[in-house]
Amino acid sequence: MKFLVTIVIISFFSVAQAQSGYTIQVVNEDSTAVPFPEAYIEEYKHSFYGDLNGLIQLPFSETKLNPIQISAEGYQSRMVQLDGNLNTYAVILTEAHRLLDKVIVSTEVGVQRESIANISRQSISDLSVIKSESLGEALANMSGVEVTGIGTGIAKPVIRGLSGASVVTYVNGLRIQNQQWGGDHGLPITSLGIGSAEVVKGPASLLYGPDAMGGVLYFRDEPFVKHNTQKTFLSTRFDANSLGSSTSAGYQVSFDKWHVNAYAGYDNHADYRLPNNTIVSNSRFNQLAGKLVLGYHHKNWLLKVNYDYYKGRIGLPGHTHEINPELTDFLTDRQNRGLNAPAQDIENHFISAESRWFFGKNNITLVVGNTNNQLNEHEEKVLTPDILINLNNSLYHIKWEYKINKHFNYVVGSQGMLQLNRNDQSATEILIPDANTTDLGGYFLFNANHKKWRFQAGGRYDSRSISVTPTADFPALERQYGGFSFSGGAARLSQKTTLRFNLSSGFRAPTTSELLSNGVHHGSNRFEIGNVDLLTENAFQIDFSAAWHLHDLELIVNPFYNRIQNYIYIQPSNQFLNDYRVFTYEQTDFAQLSGVDFGAHYHPHHYHWLHFETSFATILANDQQGNDLPLIPQTNIRSQVRIDFNMKSKISVDNLTIQYNHFFEQNRVGLYDISSSAYGLLNANVETKIKSQTPVFLSFGAKNILNTEYIPHLSSLKMLGIQQPGRNLYIALKIQFEKQIKQKP
Repeated sequence: MKFLVTIVIISFFSVAQAQSGYTIQVVNEDSTAVPFPEAYIEEYKHSFYGDLNGLIQLPFSETKLNPIQISAEGYQSRMVQLDGNLNTYAVILTEAHRLLDKVIVSTEVGVQRESIANISRQSISDLSVIKSESLGEALANMSGVEVTGIGTGIAKPVIRGLSGASVVTYVNGLRIQNQQWGGDHGLPITSLGIGSAEVVKGPASLLYGPDAMGGVLYFRDEPFVKHNTQKTFLSTRFDANSLGSSTSAGYQVSFDKWHVNAYAGYDNHADYRLPNNTIVSNSRFNQLAGKLVLGYHHKNWLLKVNYDYYKGRIGLPGHTHEINPELTDFLTDRQNRGLNAPAQDIENHFISAESRWFFGKNNITLVVGNTNNQLNEHEEKVLTPDILINLNNSLYHIKWEYKINKHFNYVVGSQGMLQLNRNDQSATEILIPDANTTDLGGYFLFNANHKKWRFQAGGRYDSRSISVTPTADFPALERQYGGFSFSGGAARLSQKTTLRFNLSSGFRAPTTSELLSNGVHHGSNRFEIGNVDLLTENAFQIDFSAAWHLHDLELIVNPFYNRIQNYIYIQPSNQFLNDYRVFTYEQTDFAQLSGVDFGAHYHPHHYHWLHFETSFATILANDQQGNDLPLIPQTNIRSQVRIDFNMKSKISVDNLTIQYNHFFEQNRVGLYDISSSAYGLLNANVETKIKSQTPVFLSFGAKNILNTEYIPHLSSLKMLGIQQPGRNLYIALKIQFEKQIKQKP
């Protein structure tokens, strides 16, 4: 650790001399220039664009150590590794087919398609082909990912059957905390300014710290625009079902060394409408978001500063004072968007600074940040909250990468966090106590490659200390936890096949909520009781995937087995307190979660405008006695047909997407859990464009076209019989401006 700190201090006072840079010539298989190609360098979070003749100029010689993604419209992306021996390189791109196993760059693992880990990555635009009210809902379009939540305002991800504290969320290297232990606490960010989402499935504690038993969500910003360019957009969307509107604006500008991205957005939705035209009372929500990203580079030093702001008020449907409530108690005949209770007022401030230094074969990365989450919950009074909790996290991550030669490299790193949870003195109700949580961990990762093979192995140790301040309601608590985790595996890559095999483990200490919760969670409609005797969870996963990349067809199959010792879960009971069902935190000796993700994409060779895609995901989960675990996602098949139109007219239809998602009956349920019926959802979207110097993009579509009545198995409103929204018609408009900045002579 002292060695790493010494390197970072020295690097602040060392600046390497830049060389002359590189020229990349991009051509197709016929040796014809590919016009306006793009070179994306993840380390710089920046794209460099080529000209009409396919020439890309890269001014930074330090990129010789980093993979560069070369792409162009209508062609498959390709990774290029510059070795520094030449100043000019030729890159050949082949005609595009929509790959399920994409060639992309990932900060933590290098090139995703060459990684031994199973990582899924999709752009936010692809996830939002069918427009969604929230980012969490859009993530459900990724295979193996589901959402649990309350109505349309709260959606949180479930990865391979695990959610809450078992899923870790990152935004550009900063770990996000927002009381995610609660069933009524959704994702703390919107899609504003986010370019793509990565999902690491299964235990991923090695690179992302403790708690990642189910997986990791990693969100990445949109890249900066090309040099000496400024770009502005305005967008708006209207949803008929909730009479909702979503409006956002963004401004991006890049100079030779400085880059700025700035965004703002506002969403306002009234109570949503059911298929029978009745209204779910208090399902309304509104949210305001802002984002500012600053980038700077000088020779071998890169700096990026991010600030994200979020403020929202989210209604909590399913609330009643009736002792024996009926479904009609939660319904009304009039839509409303005014202030009401119960509701949550949430305010988030996330700030981070990421620095990178390049010294020959050495790369050093330092990320420091702070996240602050203020949660106010209104139970009866519209303006006066009963619960006021502030969660403050200070974090760091330091990483040193050393490239031994073109076949071997290793990574050494350390991560830490100081978390302070505080209840306001004016709070009339306290669900979890004031507590301090300290995390400290270090890891080592070794990578090797030989011809078509990639190998990776590493280990990590983490410690966590929890200190609880005693009160009349909560006893004093001092706990120390520690755990070792590892990861290792291999991948074999060829033009037509990709094989991966990975063994990984994970470590998760219980949270203060799991240990000491004692109160009503109005959002999730339950009275939760903690368990101070909970032990540390330890996971071990076997993960295998095989992908076949044929000319017209791509297939990928990914079976897995995850065994978790001392598995912690929340169990519904047959008891009631304060008219709410009691849920208790339980622990079983071990749990087994196994399943398979399958994907297929068919692209007829003679019909390039036609795409067929489908995915299948299923999970089996039981304890050591063979009993089914509660709240496990339904088996599902998601299918999509996309037709691309190549219209040359000024007003054109770009594409038509038809989507059908089928969810099978879920009868494998835990004690006091209830089964769920099968259902299917039909959705459609049309994208159009008005071509001009300021292009206008218009999309319109429909969700739940058949007006299906359904309740997802993971819905927190399932016990009350409250359904999801009926048919929703929407229309979205986006206007985009772009121009070059005149350089001074």
